Amino acid sequence: MDKTEITFTDKIVIDKQEALMRFESLLYQIKPYLWQRWCAFGFMMFLFLLRVFTWHAYYYIVYIIGLYLLSCVVEFISPKRDPELYGEEVLPSAKDGDYKPFVRRLPEFQFWCCCMPASVLACFFSLMPFDLPVYAPLLFVYFIVVSVFVFRKRIMHMIKYKYVPWDTGKQKYQRPTE
Repeated sequence: MDKTEITFTDKIVIDKQEALMRFESLLYQIKPYLWQRWCAFGFMMFLFLLRVFTWHAYYYIVYIIGLYLLSCVVEFISPKRDPELYGEEVLPSAKDGDYKPFVRRLPEFQFWCCCMPASVLACFFSLMPFDLPVYAPLLFVYFIVVSVFVFRKRIMHMIKYKYVPWDTGKQKYQRPTE
C-alpha cells in the first residue's frame, strides 16, 4: 500500500472535517444578522406552536423545549463568573470610571445557537406520529411554578450583588454647542 493512498475511513474523516468547516463558516457569515436570526427562531417556534395548537398534541414537547429554553435564558442572564465563587470584583462596576460591559455566561450568539436547533428539533419531533397523552394544564402550571422559582432566585442574586444582566452601552457624549 502506498503512503499517499487514502483509505475509505480517511475519506470519511476528511469529508466530516470539511462539512464541519463549511458549517462553521456559515455560522460566522450569519453572526452579524442579529434580527434576522432571531426572527428565524421566532418563525420556527411559531410553526411549532401552530402545529401543537391545531393538532392539540405534542404538549410534552412544548414542556421539554420550554424547560430547555428557560435554562438557556438563565445562562444568558447570568454573569460569566459567579460573584459567590469569585467575589464581587468580577462584576462590572463604574468605580474607576472605565466602562466595563456585563460578560454573560452564555453569549447572545451561543444563546441563539442553543435555541435554534431546539426549535428545529421540536418541529421535527412534532412530525412524528408518536404522542404521549399528558394533561396539558398540569404541565403548564408546573412550568410556570418552575419559572417563577428560577427567576425569583436569579433576581435575588442580582439584587444581592447589585448587577443587571444588560448594559446600555458606553456613555456617549454630546458635542458642545457653540
